[in-house]
Amino acid sequence: MSGWLISAPTNPQAQSLVNSLLVQNPLHRATVHSALVSDWICSELDQLDSLYRLRITRTAS
Repeated sequence: MSGWLISAPTNPQAQSLVNSLLVQNPLHRATVHSALVSDWICSELDQLDSLYRLRITRTAS
């Protein structure tokens, strides 16, 4: 990951997920399924769902 800098403080689980998605070799890169069941996504699922519902409600109005 040479050349990539993360200047803002981040959740270690989020950083791990992003790093696994940025792996150049597709054989070693995280899959969509593994991303969706990652610790970070699962731990933030309620908040993500609330934000999604708020957004689609605003879009529909």
